[in-house]
Amino acid sequence: MLRKNSQKLNQIFIVNGFKQYASLLMGYVQHRLMEITPYVCGMIRQDNQKPY
Repeated sequence: MLRKNSQKLNQIFIVNGFKQYASLLMGYVQHRLMEITPYVCGMIRQDNQKPY
């Protein structure tokens, strides 16, 4: 019984750790996207302005 509980606790700990890591990662990715979005949009606009 105790062993099963500790396994369950371990799973919960791993899941919580993963959630924290995922939210940190998402925050970082969003921050990077905010930085590069104007640059990417500018590139796309330049491409659209080229005469074909």
